[in-house]
Amino acid sequence: MLEKVMALSPKSYNWRAAEFSDLAFDPNKKAFGFIVQELNEIFPELVYFNKIHDPKLKKEDRKGPLSETEYYSVDYTGLIPILTEAIQEQQTIIDSQEERIAKLESLVQQMLNK
Repeated sequence: MLEKVMALSPKSYNWRAAEFSDLAFDPNKKAFGFIVQELNEIFPELVYFNKIHDPKLKKEDRKGPLSETEYYSVDYTGLIPILTEAIQEQQTIIDSQEERIAKLESLVQQMLNK
């Protein structure tokens, strides 16, 4: 899992508040996420494709299938167990390295004492 998590490329961005004025995005708030097409290559089970009423249209124009558009969404909550497993894998590596370092330090000390 660690290898897959290392392939992720987090991004920061500002909401396109003016373009989606009905959604009340804060244009001054920095957000964090992933480019959905990239995430889909690594964790497709976390990416959803939805049809919603086009938020670029005025509310009164959002009627029927012609006013629908397709958007991707991400299951960020589903990412939590994946990140937890990657952290656990990483900690196993760190613990192993610490053990190896301690053994090497002990050997060096023994050699210095001779």
